[in-house]
Amino acid sequence: MPCSGGRHVPPRLCRNRCVILPVVYLVLVWFLAMRLRRTWAGVGVVVAAVLVLVAVNQLLGGEAGPFGGKRASILLVLLWPYLFLVGAGGAFILSLPSRPRGEYHCTRCHYDFAGLDPAGLVCPECGTPWRGRGWNPDEPEPELIKPPPARPKGESAGLR
Repeated sequence: MPCSGGRHVPPRLCRNRCVILPVVYLVLVWFLAMRLRRTWAGVGVVVAAVLVLVAVNQLLGGEAGPFGGKRASILLVLLWPYLFLVGAGGAFILSLPSRPRGEYHCTRCHYDFAGLDPAGLVCPECGTPWRGRGWNPDEPEPELIKPPPARPKGESAGLR
């Protein structure tokens, strides 16, 4: 029986090639969830993926399914944790923030510059020069927030 490329391979090896399909399905669902995170389309992708797995479970389920007997029960036992992995992982990915918070991040790769000196800064991840606030060393420093005036020694810190 030719399996691929005209070579004759035993049928047992041809059937084992389908083992990679659940991994491909998981990666595809999570990739789409990442690309569409924080949108209703992303939620729709994850819900549709879980519903497809529930439908597969119903079609293959029990003694009456196409596999029947012991093979079907092993398949179903493995399908429920896989369904949870796809759904919970997709929900987690959907909840990730879509953009970095704050203004100090790379515009190309979104590396967080918090705590770094912005003067002459180059992104350590992708090499893009920083052109945000404070990047030019020739410009004067922005005025800092002044601390509150000190209290006289006799005044207490209690509530009034």
